[in-house]
Amino acid sequence: MSTRTVKLLLLPVLVLTTLVSHAQVRIGSPYSRFGIGDLSRLTNARNLSMGGASLALRDPVGINYLNPASYTAFDTLSFVFEGGVANHLATTRTTDLSATQNYISMGYLLFGFPLSKWWKASFGLLPFSDVGYNIMDSEVHPEAGPLTYLFKGSGGINQIYFGSAFRITPRLSAGFNIAYLFGTLDKSRAVYFSDTSNSMNLRFSNRTTYGDFLPSFGLQYHTEMGKDHFLVLAATYGPQSSLEVTDDQLAETFTTGATGIDFVKDTITDERGRKGQVVFPSGYGFGFSLGRSNVWQAVAEVRMQNWEDYRYFDIRDSLRNSYQISTGFSYIPDHTSVSGYWDKVTYRAGIRYGSTYLQLRENHLSDLGISFGLGLPLRRSRSVVNVGFEYGRRGTTAADLIQENYFRVVLGVSVYERWFLQRRYE
Repeated sequence: MSTRTVKLLLLPVLVLTTLVSHAQVRIGSPYSRFGIGDLSRLTNARNLSMGGASLALRDPVGINYLNPASYTAFDTLSFVFEGGVANHLATTRTTDLSATQNYISMGYLLFGFPLSKWWKASFGLLPFSDVGYNIMDSEVHPEAGPLTYLFKGSGGINQIYFGSAFRITPRLSAGFNIAYLFGTLDKSRAVYFSDTSNSMNLRFSNRTTYGDFLPSFGLQYHTEMGKDHFLVLAATYGPQSSLEVTDDQLAETFTTGATGIDFVKDTITDERGRKGQVVFPSGYGFGFSLGRSNVWQAVAEVRMQNWEDYRYFDIRDSLRNSYQISTGFSYIPDHTSVSGYWDKVTYRAGIRYGSTYLQLRENHLSDLGISFGLGLPLRRSRSVVNVGFEYGRRGTTAADLIQENYFRVVLGVSVYERWFLQRRYE
């Protein structure tokens, strides 16, 4: 059985596994309670290893979906697909408590191919945002007495995208992605009054179902700088978009028995199938990369998003505009080496820092990540196995908030096939 046949047989298995895993809970973060959840920071293993910097990357054997203009880097005879799996280990802590969670999921499945010499395309499936939290809080109300609050959330939004890129001039490329967002977010909040036989607790539940399109655009200007050296300038833009959603709301009173089981007493509100819009904010980014072909590459970028424009059924959330600054570096000791395999390996490292869209108790929460990784070439092939590691810290324990320390590992494979080459001999 040929290598190509094996890959073709494995492909539907990867697709099915990815679809199943994307229906599972992929996160456990108290900060996913806000907005549309915790925005996926998962890029492919190559980009993760370089601090997430990707806007100015171009690679004929890799798919950079964060800037669709990069698709013009595919050669005219190749078909490229990437798949990856991610493991996430996170510790959340306050000033006196901590908890650790570990979960694994399929990360992404991406395809890239040429349509003509100047026109290339890509499509794929990957996560967009996740919700997963279970928070308890309490206070003593001056009139109602001791109160306990319980917040729960689960679900996620995925995206299937199709993108296309065009070579406008030999040095300038432009591209677009059209992503279809789909998924359901379930959120609830309950108020437990003091433990007396006359108390009646309250619970408010909300389910939001997404199913709409989100566009984005990109530019790349790439030029040579002397022998084997190059420079790439990049820009991306995502316009503000109104996403059509369906909302179910339920408000009810209940009591809790001695066994901990809730008994519903009365339904206050039960409204199903309410149509509305979520205003997704605009965002933009700028970056550059500089390097020597098949030797080294340095990349840096900044990305910003106007989350203060976010609306849910015309209601604002406590969100603030966000930004992220990323920089990374890669190095190949000797890509032509015959005897030394590790001389042909790509070594990568990066760092990123940003301010998230969360501002709680007058603290605008930051996010810092340090990463490194390897690109392991397969023998007698241009395909590569990529592994990326990232250690990050988000939030703070000040003002009774929660700090998250996390370690992420992404293992991916970039498969390069010359499918459009007509062979005379087998």
